[in-house]
Amino acid sequence: MRWTRLLLLGAGLMLWAAGAWAENRIERLVMPGALVQSHAKYEDQCEKCHEFLSKKAQTGLCRTCHDKIDADIKAHKGFHGRIDDVDTMECRRCHTDHIGRKGDIVLLDEGTFVHSKTDFELEGAHQHVKCAECHESGKPRREAPHDCYSCHRKVDAHDGKLGKKCGDCHDAKAWLEARDKFDHDKTKFPLKTKHRDAACASCHPAQRYKDIPRDCHACHKLNDAHGGRYDEKCEKCHKEEGWKKLVFDHTKDTKYPLEGKHEDVACDSCHPGRMYHDKAKTDCHGCHEKDDDHRGRNGANCKSCHRPEGWDKVKFNHDTDTKWPLRGRHEQVDCNACHKPESDPKKTPHECFGCHEHDDRHEGRFGKKCETCHRVESWQVLHFDHNKDTKYPLFGRHALAKCESCHTGGVYDKKKLGKLCNDCHETDDPHKGKQGKECDHCHQLTGWTDVRFDHDLTRFPLIGLHAAQPCESCHATPAYKDTPQKCGECHKNDDVHGGRLGKACGDCHNPNDWKLWDFDHNKRTKYKLDGRHAGLSCTACHTTLVEDRIRLAKDCYGCHEADDVHHEVFGKACDQCHTTQSFKKADVRR
Repeated sequence: MRWTRLLLLGAGLMLWAAGAWAENRIERLVMPGALVQSHAKYEDQCEKCHEFLSKKAQTGLCRTCHDKIDADIKAHKGFHGRIDDVDTMECRRCHTDHIGRKGDIVLLDEGTFVHSKTDFELEGAHQHVKCAECHESGKPRREAPHDCYSCHRKVDAHDGKLGKKCGDCHDAKAWLEARDKFDHDKTKFPLKTKHRDAACASCHPAQRYKDIPRDCHACHKLNDAHGGRYDEKCEKCHKEEGWKKLVFDHTKDTKYPLEGKHEDVACDSCHPGRMYHDKAKTDCHGCHEKDDDHRGRNGANCKSCHRPEGWDKVKFNHDTDTKWPLRGRHEQVDCNACHKPESDPKKTPHECFGCHEHDDRHEGRFGKKCETCHRVESWQVLHFDHNKDTKYPLFGRHALAKCESCHTGGVYDKKKLGKLCNDCHETDDPHKGKQGKECDHCHQLTGWTDVRFDHDLTRFPLIGLHAAQPCESCHATPAYKDTPQKCGECHKNDDVHGGRLGKACGDCHNPNDWKLWDFDHNKRTKYKLDGRHAGLSCTACHTTLVEDRIRLAKDCYGCHEADDVHHEVFGKACDQCHTTQSFKKADVRR
């Protein structure tokens, strides 16, 4: 103890004698690391930030340089001025230097920063804006402008014609909600109904807000469907609720009341050329002559069969008014399907073949009496029973297949079909014949995917998630037998380790789920994980591609060379001073 006091006394005398030269030498000797880039010019001027052997003076020196922040603190404004214990807080509590040129002395977390602690509290849409959109890179954040126009000048739709005080009409919620502050109803043209939904630019083109006309025709003359023939007082017929909301009532104001479909027809459909003052014809055929499906063969009195509710609403009853009542699918067929426009409706044939000759898939080989096998409900509803009338009963998916799927070209009697699966399915065999022609060894008639094949009897039993995969997930080719059995061969593309832990996936994982793994680094390797190492991800240390075995250096410097703040001054044996708990906790061991 006595010798320690003598040494300290001697060092003090030396410092007093050597003066500033000695102070600077000692400060340089004990400097913990290089300064950040913005303070680099003061690296040889320790007195700018430190007072010799005094920690309390450091904050005062900081605020002397950063005078604007010092003014904020004194006025209790800005971010620093709003900190609760700012008067007693040391700057180095948040801003630590000597962390190297590339270090960040600010350490601002943009995700958790509370902007309400500044002079500009974020409201509305500002809450969702990225920091970099307002705070220009390289400039102090406190110098970002507070007025709207400085930021929004480039997107000002008014081109500055309404001034720079955006807040007079807009707020921070959204630009388009300007009407919350600006009341158009206090102008000489109150907005009603449809006008309320119109965009400002629709009535104020080119940002023109003065001397805007207030009569309808001045704005709507370009889309005046009447071409100006009804003068310029649109309100005589129309309402502000919409052009289709009319004061004019066709039923009351004309001699032709609108009924049925006529009520929904556009005016131009009956009044061509928009010449409303010309008298339109009142008989059906006068308007519908061109779309008369009967080509005049049934006369001009359309309403004898049809109704205004629609052409398909007819008074005519085919069952009672003709000798051929409609049954089954015939009830849903369009009239023109049987009564051709170019033919006499009275000479329409009554037998099936008279109409269906062209769509007879049998090409006349089964005669003209279609009803022998078919019914009027549908061609597919047959009297014919394939199971009873042939030597090939239909089971499973075959019972649902269409006739022409097997009987191609409409051939049923002259060409005998093969009975083996491959006779029909050779072209859609995904195995390309490599598994033989007897498909029923594995497949069933209920569907291709219903197989008898048991994969567990092969050299690769399906366990866990493998059992739920479709065949083609692993069998990329129809040969099947060329599929690899090693994990790494199939899962190379979805290896999250990128090959850095080798190809023996089964050493850690099992087939039930990638997330279910069991690997004890301390028991199965010669490098025990403790301290901060225990919480790291595997790839934090295993960074290179592994083809055979995993080999990593066991010394600290092998991984932490880039983290060495001493730049090898103290050698590579980091564990002489540091532990795996933290680099900051150092205990010099000699």
